[in-house]
Amino acid sequence: MWEIQIFLLGVTVGWAIKTLLEAMKMQRIYRRVMRDISNMEVAERILDRVFKQCYIEKDGNSYYLYNDDNSSFMCQGSSYEDLAKCLYTQHEIQIALVRKENEQHCWFDHGNIKPVEVKNGN
Repeated sequence: MWEIQIFLLGVTVGWAIKTLLEAMKMQRIYRRVMRDISNMEVAERILDRVFKQCYIEKDGNSYYLYNDDNSSFMCQGSSYEDLAKCLYTQHEIQIALVRKENEQHCWFDHGNIKPVEVKNGN
């Protein structure tokens, strides 16, 4: 009879240890997922400060630069160069892909304008 009691005690202790180890594993997975989510949010905030997608509208002699994500006004200038410098100095955005009205896209790179180069995949 004592063999059955020892067997049941072993099963109970084994089941308790297994449950505890599974809970610890789930806790580690949860912490890792939360850390990764936090890292992704930080990366998105950094990327948002470094890289933007924008578009330009022209009205008379003035150019207006808008954020492509939410169409919010960013800056105004009399030339593309003014917009590039304003974006870099006032908004601290290092790189932006800019869509111009009826023209080819360009990059605003650290206050300078660079054409978008399209390479053929040969």
